[in-house]
Amino acid sequence: MCDWMMVTGQCQRPAMEGSRFCEVHEPDSEMLRLNQYIISKRYLGDAPQRHNEHSDVKSVRSEIALLRSLIERKLNMIDSDAEMANALPGLKDAFLAVEKLVSSCHTMETKLGQLLNKQALIQLAQKIVHIIDGNIPDTIENREEIVERIGNDIAEAVIEQTND
Repeated sequence: MCDWMMVTGQCQRPAMEGSRFCEVHEPDSEMLRLNQYIISKRYLGDAPQRHNEHSDVKSVRSEIALLRSLIERKLNMIDSDAEMANALPGLKDAFLAVEKLVSSCHTMETKLGQLLNKQALIQLAQKIVHIIDGNIPDTIENREEIVERIGNDIAEAVIEQTND
């Protein structure tokens, strides 16, 4: 039997060979994709396809920026305390959505190695100072002090850096 559960109970079609699902409910089946498309098309029109194909939709960060812009626009449209009170439930949901997107973005970037933790940032700073040290000729007056000052400035910048 197919493992797909419906409102009316378990699907009674036989499972396909090597699968837990029938040909209709197989997650990669053309029929399931068609059914999802029909449902989506009915309620959403062509919006998902338009947004997916749009060249400006590139990352979670762009979605965060868009959502923050919409919140800002909504806030700028509010003229009175009554309008603010009326808008609060929707704004709360939007703020929660931003928080969730930011958290997801941070998690993704961390897992993909796109964010450096403090220790990795310090090691990078040390490598930069080493590169600078190796490229400043020995003949320059006060060379040691210059390299030391550059190293201290980079270290201070790393320590002061915070994630936004």
